[in-house]
Amino acid sequence: MERWRKSHPNAVVVPVDVGEPRSVAADFARRYALGDVALDPKTSARPLFGVEGFPTIVVIDAHGDIRAKWEGLNPAIGMALSHAQATL
Repeated sequence: MERWRKSHPNAVVVPVDVGEPRSVAADFARRYALGDVALDPKTSARPLFGVEGFPTIVVIDAHGDIRAKWEGLNPAIGMALSHAQATL
């Protein structure tokens, strides 16, 4: 995701750490050079975005509507994100 984020500067990508202490999220963000990680210690994002498993990537359009969602790690998600960005 971070590689895709860097190659698509017009997209806003916000990593969200759900349910972990700040120190754990900060260590992970440092290790993988993630920027602007939002913390969700009370797991509010799960029901709001329909997250079942982790990681989950959610595409939200300019109107705040969920347009796409992918769960798990899959190299094809980067291509799908590029397609979603081009069509939104």
